[in-house]
Amino acid sequence: MKLDFLKPKERFLILEVLPGHANALFLSVDEDRNVVFENLKEGIDLKKFLKSPVRRISQKTWEGKHLFDARRRVIVIADAGIATTIPVPVAIERAEQLKKEKITVLELENLVAQEMKKIFAGCRSEAARRLGIDPLHAVLVGSKIEEERVDGKGVADAVGRIGSKISFALELTFTGREMFEDLKQFFSSPEGFFFAESPQTHLRFLEGARELPLNLLAERRGPKAENGERNLSLFILQAPGPKSGLGSHPVLYRETFNWGFDSLFRDIETAFCVSRAVAEELYISYAKGKMSENALKYFKKTIEPAVERLLKEVERSKISGHVYVDAPFAPPFPAPYRHQGAVFSSAPVEELLKKFDFAADAAAVKPHGRAILPEQVSRYLAPFFEAYFDRSRSEINQRLRKKLHWLAE
Repeated sequence: MKLDFLKPKERFLILEVLPGHANALFLSVDEDRNVVFENLKEGIDLKKFLKSPVRRISQKTWEGKHLFDARRRVIVIADAGIATTIPVPVAIERAEQLKKEKITVLELENLVAQEMKKIFAGCRSEAARRLGIDPLHAVLVGSKIEEERVDGKGVADAVGRIGSKISFALELTFTGREMFEDLKQFFSSPEGFFFAESPQTHLRFLEGARELPLNLLAERRGPKAENGERNLSLFILQAPGPKSGLGSHPVLYRETFNWGFDSLFRDIETAFCVSRAVAEELYISYAKGKMSENALKYFKKTIEPAVERLLKEVERSKISGHVYVDAPFAPPFPAPYRHQGAVFSSAPVEELLKKFDFAADAAAVKPHGRAILPEQVSRYLAPFFEAYFDRSRSEINQRLRKKLHWLAE
């Protein structure tokens, strides 16, 4: 459901759930469509946070009441290791006696339910594989249909149309049972609680200003890899193949990417004999152009091997199109930076805000005293705008949501 943003001074809580912790961004929107970043809390314990007074002002039990009759509305985005979305192309031939009748919402609901029975087990197994959990612990928390077509023609809503064949993209979102239990009261709400996979939402937001394919190199402060380092993860949003059956519905691909800022900082630590914290400070000074000419020359030589490793990994991954780095640190070269078919870019936050007729002062958000980067701003704005311009408000999607509510009980 579309969230109602028209009330004066609407207030929101955006929860970003990561492995082992969460971040909470408090923001509001005034009557002039100014987005105000009030506070950003990083590294919070989600279970404790949901039991805190913040929870009580953000939600209510809903015996006969709506969940969001409260001071803040809640939007949750989850790391790709916590939630995953699977799009499935569906094409259904209607019963012969119905082909000359208008499609009803009840008919469409029954057809979708039949298809879900066929694909659910396979999708659940795939979601469990992505999340690294047992299939029994993969919980369906979201379903909607997009890219509706009747006899091959795209329509905003198949209901009320006449035709022989209905096709659409059925999008299923899964999370682990532990996360489901933590957020069960939200998932069971009768109103428009918004929950999505973070990288997909982030790239869809960027798609509003850039052409596909789009690439996101994301670093999250979660568990380290087996080698003790945190590597970036590569997410690619691209148009589906002509035979995919997904129409123009973009598809998110996940790839390994064997490079991270840990390796870059290790080189700096070794060259300058400093701690990790000092290495980060030196790198920030370099990124902001605050080094002297002599220091800059030596520093560039120091990080050159790490830059070469990064670009070799770009070549190995065959990345093409715009590349955005969602990490606490800017890339080791000024954007835009081209390497073969890849273009490292800064998130077009101001451009997107203008397109959506909003304004925001991203400089107001300073976690740990450090200004937030454009990619980090867009990561939080993405679910905000995805909820605002929610494309799944049709009656059939509302019915699918109510069915999930029933399954959650």
